[in-house]
Amino acid sequence: MATRLTRRTLARIGFSLAIGLIGGPRARATAQQPDWIRIDGKDYSLFTNPLTPYLEEHPDALPEPTVMSTDLWRGYVAKWEVRNQQLILSAIEMPQARKEPINVIDQVFPARDTVVADWYTGYLIVPTGKLVHYTHMGYASIYKKYIRLRIRQGVIEEQARLTKDEYLDFMRSQFEKFRRTPQGREMILRADVEEEFVFQYASEIYTSTIFEESSTTK
Repeated sequence: MATRLTRRTLARIGFSLAIGLIGGPRARATAQQPDWIRIDGKDYSLFTNPLTPYLEEHPDALPEPTVMSTDLWRGYVAKWEVRNQQLILSAIEMPQARKEPINVIDQVFPARDTVVADWYTGYLIVPTGKLVHYTHMGYASIYKKYIRLRIRQGVIEEQARLTKDEYLDFMRSQFEKFRRTPQGREMILRADVEEEFVFQYASEIYTSTIFEESSTTK
């Protein structure tokens, strides 16, 4: 039971409860292997984990990992594609000791031929340009260019291309909204470190969130 709780708690990098567990935030700040997404026939790393909300609602869906790594706390790498203005899940690969990763998508979604991510509403962050600044923490590294997709229940509402500065402006705007939410306030309080650390550590959470007016307080 303790193993499952730890994995689920750490599944989303910077998840609020992880701040107070097992050695504090710096012990869990390792840069993470990303998911992958195919857009217009080209593969990109994905700095968002759209499978997380589904697994939080269905905690027994993902098989127990046989290998755990500090650069893959969630225990899998998911592969996605944009098809017909929908976000499609094509694979869920889990590492195996001294073997090729195993695709467990049929175990997680046994009754679906095509898995549309209809559980997911939020942004997807896709770095596309040259690495500008490496940060050994979650998905906090900064790149020269980005694609930002806005998703609602698996349907792509908007696709935008951002420069580094435009993306940083988006990050700061999102973080300001996040820090006013109960989750953001709790994370900053629990972290007991400088706010800039939380800004980097929790980037996957707040950059993926579509904040509604009711979700923040002034």
